[in-house]
Amino acid sequence: MAGSSRLRIIAGEFRGREIEGPGRLDLRPTADRVRESLFDILARHIQGMRILDLCAGTGAFGLESLSRGARAATFLDADPQVIKLIERNIESLGVGERSTVVRGELPYALGKLKGPFDLVFFDPPYKSDIVTKVLPRLASKTLLVPNALVIVERDRRSHPIKVSHYAIDRRHRIGDAELWFLRRLPPGMRTRGSGDE
Repeated sequence: MAGSSRLRIIAGEFRGREIEGPGRLDLRPTADRVRESLFDILARHIQGMRILDLCAGTGAFGLESLSRGARAATFLDADPQVIKLIERNIESLGVGERSTVVRGELPYALGKLKGPFDLVFFDPPYKSDIVTKVLPRLASKTLLVPNALVIVERDRRSHPIKVSHYAIDRRHRIGDAELWFLRRLPPGMRTRGSGDE
């Protein structure tokens, strides 16, 4: 298993604190430089937000958000071992009162969530096609506030995301990763075309 057994919170209240990394679990944590670049972009917008961390893995995105002043974070993953890892990391930082952990398979587990959310980070397995199933369902439910931001991490060689319910704010490439910043459109409004480039 590639990757460190410990991860470090980059900034905020818990700056420098370590959380448990993937160890032997079958996880592909977001690379440190991708996470740093992402939070450099988001830095001014995290305060007071309600965060949804889909395919949460170690929970690093949601926990970093809480460290930087997010109001609350919900972590969703399908693997029971991963859920236990997230719960240990939440306990180690003492943020249980601002955290919710949900176990379930996407896209069906979206029905277990209680929104609305201001910001969603979605880091599915790179070879999975789950993105095309989750994004429309995420938009069709009362899970997102108006103009909510959904960030999807993809392999830069992946097929473009179809975004009929979203506007593309930006695409940001870092090494082999590509971050798609998608802005939820108001209900009833759809983009023209698929957003493919």
